[in-house]
Amino acid sequence: MGLERIRNFVVNDLINLIVSLIVIVPVLVNIYLQNPTYALILMSLITMTIVINILYSKHLYKISLVENFHLADHRGNINESLKEHYFIKVTGIYDKIRKKWNDSYKNYLRVVNKRMVKQYTFESLNSSLSTISMILFLIIGFYDFTRNQVSLSNVFFFITMASIAFGPVTKIVSSIINWNAIGPIMLRVQDVFEETADNEEVSQNIKLEKNNISFEAISYEIENTKILDNINLEINANESIAIFGKSGSGKSTLANILMKVHKPTSGKVMIGGDNIENINSNGLRKNIGLMTQDGVLFSSTLLENLSIFDVMYNPLEIQSYINKLNLGDYLQFKSINDITIAESGRNFSGGQRQRLAMLRLFLKKYPILVLDEPTNHLDKKTGDIIIDNIFSVTATKIIITHDERVLKKADKVFELINGQLVLRRDVENGKVESHF
Repeated sequence: MGLERIRNFVVNDLINLIVSLIVIVPVLVNIYLQNPTYALILMSLITMTIVINILYSKHLYKISLVENFHLADHRGNINESLKEHYFIKVTGIYDKIRKKWNDSYKNYLRVVNKRMVKQYTFESLNSSLSTISMILFLIIGFYDFTRNQVSLSNVFFFITMASIAFGPVTKIVSSIINWNAIGPIMLRVQDVFEETADNEEVSQNIKLEKNNISFEAISYEIENTKILDNINLEINANESIAIFGKSGSGKSTLANILMKVHKPTSGKVMIGGDNIENINSNGLRKNIGLMTQDGVLFSSTLLENLSIFDVMYNPLEIQSYINKLNLGDYLQFKSINDITIAESGRNFSGGQRQRLAMLRLFLKKYPILVLDEPTNHLDKKTGDIIIDNIFSVTATKIIITHDERVLKKADKVFELINGQLVLRRDVENGKVESHF
């Protein structure tokens, strides 16, 4: 639905906007050559119409933001329910889940209706403004005719030209309204559009020789809301830092900037002294071992999952890390070649998925690790084992976590608050806070 609206804007509104601008200029020039006063009156009416539309469209933009939020919420509810259909069925909560669907859809429809009413109301107003302008020109023209300042033929000529001019103006203001209506949809694909195209001559098969990282004056904002504010952070090679903070404080945003998923509003990120803007995006990401909260797995065998990430086949090493990750009890009766993973790893528990997804981090030997709540879904015993293994790996580690066991083992601990990184613990320089 959203992409269709973007396509319609490009195919219809954008083309109409360009054609209208091409048409309106010679019309105004022609009128100006015939009668500068009438041309100035017409340009004043056109300017007033466009300014009113720009001011109103800001309001429409805000409504469209809310509409897009409710659409995402509704789709999220459906996707979540489809994913957990078995659980919903066997626990007898279908009626309540269906009510949740209905409520989210009603909220979406309510905002859609509000946006459509305002949009169509203003389009009608624009049409009325065009008619009023023609009537005003008719009155001025006949007034000048009665004073013998213009001929009757010139009056009708100016009215005709004004009518021709307002045709493109109507299309221009319609494009302005539609642009603000699809603006929030464009925000959702902003990350795709804002990423600078990689130079195809730059190899993706790069290997980072140095893994020290420097965030220099990094700021990131969305719609004038600052998520990160002038972040300066130096991470030494093979150093481990932990970051904690409230949900939505920008922890994941900082990691996404490192991986070139987001582009900072200002500032730069350096790895080994090289600006990441000059590094092939895909090649950079292949050097960063990412671990998400839920442990992403693909439906195939374990070995195929590992091969996706170019992990070399070494049965002994794989079995060794399976044991280190406390997966040996579950997998001990299976050959490594026969370990099958269902869609999204549904044949494993949350903790097992987390550890299986983490397996590649140890086998691939990434120079940089970004771990988002790595002890999520794990019991205390398994969590302790995982933490020990994480800190045994030689890599520069950025760990987003609230687990105090991780916070106490990291070289440095930062709290992200109000867009700023606040140092809470620095083992090397003797700064330690016992409670985070």
